[in-house]
Amino acid sequence: MKKLFLKRSYLLFAHDLALSALCFVLSWHIRLFDQIDSISWTTISRTTLEFCFIASIFFLISDIKSRSWRYATEKDYLKLFQVALSINLLFFVGKFLIDRLENIPRSLFIINTILLSLLLLVSRIIYKFLIHFKVGNKDIFAVTRIPVLIAGLDDRVELFLRENSRTNFYEIVGILDDASSRKGTSIYGAKILGPASNFTKIYNQLQKRSTLPRRIIISDKYSNKDYLDKLTELSDKYGIKLARLPKLTELDYSLTESKILKPIIIEDLLLRDQSLVQIESIHNLISGKTILVTGAGGTIGYELSKQIASSNAQKLILLENSEYNLYQVYEYIKKNYSNIELVFCIADVRNKQLCSHIFKTHKPDLVFHAAALKHVPIVEMNFTEGIDINTFGTKNIADLCVEYSVKSMVLISTDKAINPSSIMGTTKRLAEMYLNSLGNNTKNKKTYFTAVRFGNVLGSSGSVIPLFNKQISEGGPITITDPGMKRYFMTVREAVSLVLQASSYGVQSQDHSNLYILDMGEQIYIKDLAKNMIKMAGLEPDQDIKIEYTGIRPGEKLSEALFSKNEKYSMTESGKVFIVEQSKVSFIKLSDELTKLKLMIKTNPENKDQITKILKKIVKNYENQAI
Repeated sequence: MKKLFLKRSYLLFAHDLALSALCFVLSWHIRLFDQIDSISWTTISRTTLEFCFIASIFFLISDIKSRSWRYATEKDYLKLFQVALSINLLFFVGKFLIDRLENIPRSLFIINTILLSLLLLVSRIIYKFLIHFKVGNKDIFAVTRIPVLIAGLDDRVELFLRENSRTNFYEIVGILDDASSRKGTSIYGAKILGPASNFTKIYNQLQKRSTLPRRIIISDKYSNKDYLDKLTELSDKYGIKLARLPKLTELDYSLTESKILKPIIIEDLLLRDQSLVQIESIHNLISGKTILVTGAGGTIGYELSKQIASSNAQKLILLENSEYNLYQVYEYIKKNYSNIELVFCIADVRNKQLCSHIFKTHKPDLVFHAAALKHVPIVEMNFTEGIDINTFGTKNIADLCVEYSVKSMVLISTDKAINPSSIMGTTKRLAEMYLNSLGNNTKNKKTYFTAVRFGNVLGSSGSVIPLFNKQISEGGPITITDPGMKRYFMTVREAVSLVLQASSYGVQSQDHSNLYILDMGEQIYIKDLAKNMIKMAGLEPDQDIKIEYTGIRPGEKLSEALFSKNEKYSMTESGKVFIVEQSKVSFIKLSDELTKLKLMIKTNPENKDQITKILKKIVKNYENQAI
């Protein structure tokens, strides 16, 4: 960070010094014009060098070389004039005291002060213009702008619009406001489109102009319950996320020391629209049911618990092995959904006896199994724990679902189970295979088993987002394993909504074993994600925050896949969930192989080679290497 800062400072210093020399020579020509030959080039050259010496001192001691000119304000531009005036004042006073300005016209002082001020100013303005230069509606040099619609016009919205006109991060597609007298007027280039009650008409107009918002930012004016209920309804209907305008106390300070509004929503990093779900089918799946969520305190489990509670479940059983995580999710559900019967259990999915007691006592109708170890390098180093929790923990829960006639079990799987190159991916693939075998077992007549695969969750505790945020706050560098590394990303809310959607399909199907894959859009390069986060923080990649590549880690792939080569799939009616045609897995054969694996882990837990050999025998496409 410090090296980058020094490098940029030296470039600005050299740029300003070169401008000073140019200005001084031009000032001579402007002052004397066609009489320039009356002054020798020796005099011009000597005085130019003397002027540049004085200028270099001022540029070094002033802070203009450290200012962010991308976000320059009037105060910054005034500073340029002050520096230019100071340089000229010191030079001409010094020359007067030394040689009474011999052969130097007095008016040169005024000409050079004005000229140097202008050139320093114009160079900064040109830079800022290039940063925000547009062809049509596209920013050529700037980060992709996020289209937003403002709900309500008040003083803080005016501040937000003013700051955004300077930073140019958001594309303001319009403003919703109830005052009929304001309709059609503009403020900082943002047009007032009309009241929220006319949103359908406004939405259609924006759609025709191809300027649909991805976010509705709510002002204090629209923060009462009636408006929020209406905006929430619109958000669900049109798939537009809501964000609130930050309070004045939440304003951050940029490098220019001016207040910047940053209502950054993590979904913005996807640079795509979020998926709509069929709310009615999810409500029918959950309403009035007793639901068990394992791993309820994790990122996925927490969101599952919230969405299940909001879908009018009768009883929600939260199973978690972390006391603190369990406390957090329990407190949230209890506070926000007082009508639901809530049970919280500290338990480990490897403890089948304790889990059996929970099933027997509470008799769940549906089980969502989110408990797992998910961090690829950590599971690679702790492979026996990974196998024990991800595979045999899932086996315990699945067996109990059959034993206690649970209607449906849903396994939260991962795209890393496709052609797995890691222990983590292989353990999740084994879990999928075991659910497949149980679904096809003739002894199972009642339980529908569903596995749902999806990619990385933005903002989860193990994702790169919290890591990058921490690294940016510390001044960098941001560390990425490889410039070609890319991943599928979803927001936790979107992923869980689609998981519930897929779960409803699993129950409705005639097959007791189902595998679904969520449509996650295109893979995103991790380096692009990092650059967007740096820019969202008001900084410049590779200038303010350096990006370093550390090398690919054991078990990692450069990219993931949605399907393995031998899998056939089709899109469901939702348009966002794929169903995969699975080959039937023999319950007896797989159970025997898992018994051998369990015995090896118990008797020889350090022998990774032998354990890997058994895994390869069971999961044929396990590659056990980074590719």
